[in-house]
Amino acid sequence: MKSRLERIQQTGRKWLSNLSRPQPEASPAPIDVESYNQDLSKVKANTEPVSEKEAVPLTLRVAADWSWRLLVITVAFAGFLYVVAKFQVIVVPVAVALLLSVLLEPVLRILYVKLHFPRTLAAAVTLIIGLGIVTAMISISSTQLASELPNLIAHTKEGVDEGIHWLATGPLKMDTETATRLWEQAQDQIQSYARKNASWLASNALGTMSAVTGAFTGALAALFCLFFFLKDGRKIWQWFLRLLPRSARNPLNEAAIRGWVTLGAYTRTQCLVAAIDAVGIGGGAYLIGVPLAIPLAILVFLAAFVPILGAILSGMMAVAIALVDKGFTTAIVMLIIILVVQQVESNLLQPALMSNAVSLHPVAVLLAVAGGGAAMGIVGAVFAVPILAFVNTTVLYLRGYDSFIRLSYQKDRPGGPPGSLDRELAEAARPSEQNLAEARQAKAEAEKGGDQRTPREHAEQAEKVQKEIQNTLSEFASADPNQMLPGDAKTDFEVGATTKIEKVAQAEQAAHEEERGVSWQGDNSETAGSNE
Repeated sequence: MKSRLERIQQTGRKWLSNLSRPQPEASPAPIDVESYNQDLSKVKANTEPVSEKEAVPLTLRVAADWSWRLLVITVAFAGFLYVVAKFQVIVVPVAVALLLSVLLEPVLRILYVKLHFPRTLAAAVTLIIGLGIVTAMISISSTQLASELPNLIAHTKEGVDEGIHWLATGPLKMDTETATRLWEQAQDQIQSYARKNASWLASNALGTMSAVTGAFTGALAALFCLFFFLKDGRKIWQWFLRLLPRSARNPLNEAAIRGWVTLGAYTRTQCLVAAIDAVGIGGGAYLIGVPLAIPLAILVFLAAFVPILGAILSGMMAVAIALVDKGFTTAIVMLIIILVVQQVESNLLQPALMSNAVSLHPVAVLLAVAGGGAAMGIVGAVFAVPILAFVNTTVLYLRGYDSFIRLSYQKDRPGGPPGSLDRELAEAARPSEQNLAEARQAKAEAEKGGDQRTPREHAEQAEKVQKEIQNTLSEFASADPNQMLPGDAKTDFEVGATTKIEKVAQAEQAAHEEERGVSWQGDNSETAGSNE
């Protein structure tokens, strides 16, 4: 035990002595030159400037590319809207004529295809039918309006008296004299405003007359365009297609046919929905005794073409007439009728009928109406949804989604049978009989008369061609080798020049022989004269 303890103490003393003894400095490890060079190159690579593409993250570059492209598209679209608004007097009649031509196309097809009317006669009869329907609607509504308007004005005064009585006896408990005084003050303010702003009102009246005149002119332009759209609509579209590259004609034609079918389905479906609304609201107004039921029905029919806003405005008008003429209770009943009809339309008719016609989300319809109204007023609100439906269908087809696959096989579709575009374009480009007759006559005269140039003119033309060829060949010879045309182009030119030179030589020889013949005949005539 003791010896073991001594050994431990001895080991400890050696360990302590080694710690207190100074240690020799370790020699540095040899440097690996290759690894050092690699590390140095990495450091230099990290400190060298990077390119702009590497410095900007990929996500930021993609966002920037999208941003400037969207900005360009937005500016172009804003410019397009500005041009359309500037030339609204032209654009609106054309757009109205297009919608009416889509609406009247089934009538035209019946007259032209089934009854075998000439195209011009079918278009004229279709236009007359449309004008007859519109004239009948205006005549009936104006007749009822003229007969019932005086009663409505008289009932307006009675309605005001009832309103004053309600203010006095109703929940407000207002004094009758106070309510009457408020009504008289309102009348006085209206009259004073009219007197103070008589000139402004007169100018607005002139502006209204100008607007009415412009509307009448636009209606005439729309009728004019409608007739020719019905008569020559396909020819107008073919003329437009001939302006495009050949590879783009068939895809764009097929896309436009599908857009046209969508536009027709939307227009006819909207007419059906508007007619149901008009019958429901007009019939309800007639049953409860509200005056002007037929004009109200026509107003509801026309307002239905403005989605969302049209129903609200026409409903307010119907409730106001019921309130003025029949009182508060009748107005409440009229409001209930309008709400029931609108709910049936929104929840039953629109999903059932419009789902097959237009595949547009209600949010898209709302935004389109709001945007169209902000850009072009009531006109933009009316045409926003049809334009959006047309663009949606055409773009989807061009992107590979066909909303109307049946049109690829349907022979009696609008725009002609599938695969007939090239034949139709070739037939449309065929010269007229008068043009061909004039061409044949001109050709016969040219062949009969021959070349009327004199031998001297032949020689001058040949000399001119030969000089041009020689000048071009000299330019080839003196040109810089680095800027010369390719060898095959030069060779082709030399071959063509040789051919031209041969033809020029033949022309010169023919002209020379012709001159010799003329001079020989002249010499012989002189010799004959001297001999005589």
